[in-house]
Amino acid sequence: MKRRPIEVDLVVVGAGIVGLAAVASAVKLGLRVCCIDQQFSLGNEKETFSAEQLESAWVSALARPAVSLLSELSVWDNLKAHACPYQHMHVEIFGEPVHLSYRDAMVSNLGYILNNFRLKQALWECCQATKNIVFLQDTPAQWCHQKQQLITSGGQRINTALCIGADGVNSWCRKAAGIETMQHKDIQDDALVGMIQHDNPHRQVARQYFTDHGVLGILPCITYNRSVYVWSSSRNQLHPEKLDRMLKRASLELGAFSMIGESRRHGIVSQRSERYHQHHIALVGDAAVSIHPLAGQGMNIGLRHVTMLMTQLKHAYRTGQSLSSELMLNRYAQSCSGFDALSSETYSYMRKWLCQPPSIWSRFIEHGVRYFDQISSLKRLMIRHALHANMNT
Repeated sequence: MKRRPIEVDLVVVGAGIVGLAAVASAVKLGLRVCCIDQQFSLGNEKETFSAEQLESAWVSALARPAVSLLSELSVWDNLKAHACPYQHMHVEIFGEPVHLSYRDAMVSNLGYILNNFRLKQALWECCQATKNIVFLQDTPAQWCHQKQQLITSGGQRINTALCIGADGVNSWCRKAAGIETMQHKDIQDDALVGMIQHDNPHRQVARQYFTDHGVLGILPCITYNRSVYVWSSSRNQLHPEKLDRMLKRASLELGAFSMIGESRRHGIVSQRSERYHQHHIALVGDAAVSIHPLAGQGMNIGLRHVTMLMTQLKHAYRTGQSLSSELMLNRYAQSCSGFDALSSETYSYMRKWLCQPPSIWSRFIEHGVRYFDQISSLKRLMIRHALHANMNT
């Protein structure tokens, strides 16, 4: 028996954090949404992630715009109790320290470190508590942009005004829209992520070390003597003895440390889409831009995409415009492309030039770092860019 098509305003491909944030935000606007994913992590409102997952090293550093979005979705109040605010950043470049403080930007903190499983669970529960959402466990097979219809591998037809691709770095939606990517071919990194326990309290300080072995970030957890480490280095160079040597740099402040559980390895992709939309498909999150994790801005950029796209959809919906109008989607692209390009290029150059062996170049950088650390106005500009993510554009 032939199934009836699903009729919705939006279809969101991908039920990760960014995808679920897009679903919850769209429903809040009064739109009907279908969310499609190959496999949903949580099957119903009663299921939760395990205690081990909720305390794991899979975390994000959330800046103010991300927190604002989560507050609008009414999930932040419950999440805040599990989020660790960090007030300072200690950065070392070629051994030279840079100190960034909440005082430099005149704010209460520089952001929050939050477990991603907790965040995903909160967004899932938010979606489960609302109507006008159809969850479909399937994979997209064909996008007919003339008909504005998505056909799944299971044969389900979904009629929709707009398809939102929140399906990651290897996005099916991006390929279906015929959008090419620009890759940073110089970056061929892997990352190793894990958790350590240390004798001294972290004092809500995030730490980062640029060395010729790559970039090491140490992020404070809600537990005072635990931190998450993220070490990124050239592919096939993540050797345990190098990690141990780098972690001992931090032990000067954190004291003796020990590993907790197993570390997780994943490849790093640094790329940007040439367009943010085409053929009634709009890209968000890693489907649109994937950056090096050294600055912890990946999740912030993805949630920023959701905020910017929903701003345009809200205007279109209230004024009776098509949800896939070129004018509306062009505004979305313009609000994101400049900030994303600046972030992507900045972090790529930092990875390339600040992780060099000692040389004349490194001596030059050392002097620049010393100068930068003494100029509060420059530090304030850098912090505000990261904190507020240029939301006024």
